[in-house]
Amino acid sequence: MAAYFFAQPVDIDIKLENEEARKMVDVKLDKDRVQSCPVYFDGESVVGSVTVRVRDGRKLVHDGIKVEYVGCIELFYDRGNHHEFLSLSQELAAPGEMRQAQTFEFSFKNVEKQFESYQGINVKLRYFVRVTLSRRMADVVKERDTWVHSYRMPPDSNNSIKMEVGIEDCLHIEFEYNKSKYHLKDVIVGKIYFLLVRIKIKHMELSIIRRETTGAAPNQYNESETITKFEIMDGAPVRGETIPIRLFLGGFELTPTFRDVNKKFSTRYYLNLVLIDEENRRYFKQQEITVFRIPESPLTSLLSADYQPKGSFETINGLKTYITGEKSSKKAIVVTQDIFGMRALTQQGCDILASKGFYVVMPDFLGDDALQLGDVPFDTPEKVEKRNRLFAGKGNPQGRFPEYLKFGEDLKAEGFKVGGLGYCWGAKITFLAGASDVYTAVAAAHPSLLEPKDAENMKAVVAVYPSSMEDPVMMEPFKKIAKDYKLYSETFHGFAAARAKLDEPVHKAAYEDVYKRLVSYFQEYLA
Repeated sequence: MAAYFFAQPVDIDIKLENEEARKMVDVKLDKDRVQSCPVYFDGESVVGSVTVRVRDGRKLVHDGIKVEYVGCIELFYDRGNHHEFLSLSQELAAPGEMRQAQTFEFSFKNVEKQFESYQGINVKLRYFVRVTLSRRMADVVKERDTWVHSYRMPPDSNNSIKMEVGIEDCLHIEFEYNKSKYHLKDVIVGKIYFLLVRIKIKHMELSIIRRETTGAAPNQYNESETITKFEIMDGAPVRGETIPIRLFLGGFELTPTFRDVNKKFSTRYYLNLVLIDEENRRYFKQQEITVFRIPESPLTSLLSADYQPKGSFETINGLKTYITGEKSSKKAIVVTQDIFGMRALTQQGCDILASKGFYVVMPDFLGDDALQLGDVPFDTPEKVEKRNRLFAGKGNPQGRFPEYLKFGEDLKAEGFKVGGLGYCWGAKITFLAGASDVYTAVAAAHPSLLEPKDAENMKAVVAVYPSSMEDPVMMEPFKKIAKDYKLYSETFHGFAAARAKLDEPVHKAAYEDVYKRLVSYFQEYLA
């Protein structure tokens, strides 16, 4: 009876937007339980919904409902204190009463997440969504963890490590590692030189040690654990012998180095060289290394010749439209396809842009009139006639331009900064729109049908990425005004859209590179 009296009167469910498309990290809760957490990045928005369900259909009186996004450090020896370094809050509902389930949307935009998530021996750094339903008797609280990865670019300076181990008149060893800073999938390369050996060494090993420090003196706790051991040799070396070292880090459970995070904890890594002689005496030398997480390519999880699009379709302005990305970003890109229409590899390009924080909209202007991949090259009268019919009908750029402009106008009215991207035939429509005051930045990959007057009339900033097959004379006026320009001389017309050849290294590299440039370009000019 007492248990029933104190049971929570509501169920709270927290759902994060696009959670199913995110990478997940399994985090141990205790010995037998694991929780899967979606991965977020610094600067990324945290968007979702909260559903509150009243149990048994009874009336629930509450003093308000709020949602928070919290970053905190939990020290296990100091369980009463959670040290919050991030706290964002939104009110979901004013005080009132509920009799049935209600769903509330929330959005924390462009959240700065200055530290990476971490779970160690004595400390945990968490980011989580917390929903609080305030009541006179007892608040109802529900939390949902997220996991943050913080990328760092490779350091400009990365000196090698050189050290010595010496015992007077008995042993002199020099060892060298190729650098002092390593990313999580890196390889440690080094050499050990035996300059003087007058004792019998029977075993030598290299280990990676993680050392966690929490708190401050006099209440400081230090914990060390050996991540891996690597046997260098088993037997006696001789003078002048050199032993190579090659240790792959990718197979071990490493985290980035943490140094004095909020003055609460540090986690450092050391290379530990150990020598054992025939009398079991141990000689060792430690050297700290820095471990960091590098950015993945924007295509790492998306690039595939057999791509399954991640967005959805809606009918907008009477056109079937592919939509992908986060609308709350307020940075929109309206994409115009090439003459092959709505294709998975073009949708893949949209998804790549969306994965970097853009709301991407691609209207299907051509529909069933789009050409088939086998319709090129235009080497027969039938193929030429089919192309000409397309350009005279649904594929007339001047005729479709007002519709493309309308997409931009609608997004701008909603508060978006609007960019445009066109492939091949679509570049003409996109650049016509660049002469308006609607589009802030426009870009084209392997453009066609352009004229010098399109450059003369341009008001938006421009980026152009032609292939080896575009006419250099046609490109010249756009090259002069472009904020970003690159000629992809080793690939073909169509390399970034429907005809992309992702199974061929040269063309795959061009596809990947052009989307990296597009991401950087739109991030700068739609900011």
